[in-house]
Amino acid sequence: MHNYDTAETEDLIHEHLERTQLYSQAKTKTDSQTKHSEYQLKHHLHEQFTHVVLPHLDQVKVLLAEHDFAVEVDILKEQLSEQQAVSEVIYQVVFKFSGISQSDTPLNESTNNNQLVIFTQANNHFLMCRYKTNLVVSQSQPLFVFDDDQGASNNLRRCANRWHECTTDFSELTSVVQDFISLVFIQKRTNLSRI
Repeated sequence: MHNYDTAETEDLIHEHLERTQLYSQAKTKTDSQTKHSEYQLKHHLHEQFTHVVLPHLDQVKVLLAEHDFAVEVDILKEQLSEQQAVSEVIYQVVFKFSGISQSDTPLNESTNNNQLVIFTQANNHFLMCRYKTNLVVSQSQPLFVFDDDQGASNNLRRCANRWHECTTDFSELTSVVQDFISLVFIQKRTNLSRI
């Protein structure tokens, strides 16, 4: 018989409260930044994609591959020109995860609708994200990216036995990726379907 462990629930509550606080701090910091020109803004968001989002997704991809799960990451880019200089910037990253073992079914199956999409929006100085699975589609939400700080370090120590221990930050990105993967696994375990 399973014994209920209140420590796990308390850890989950503390983790949620600290995530909420870090999210609020990051939002305040982002909102206080000055407006950039569209060119500067897109380059700033491109930097967040290349230095935070993609390395984090690569870590998750490696971890899932160690457990025989395949992930596909699609990167969409656009060209910008300013004063005769042309550069390419990322405007969207799509993280595709079927929750099916690589040895069972190829990842590119046409029925895989499980995607976490991280994207830019016109005149927004932060990244946006949403996910969709076979059952649900989330609303678009801002994805505030912030550096590791004391709260994040405390959370990593508290949650050392969970799958995300390999991550280098505990940002909203980490939270969204974890939630997305958990939802896909829940769907696979319970064979949920639309009513």
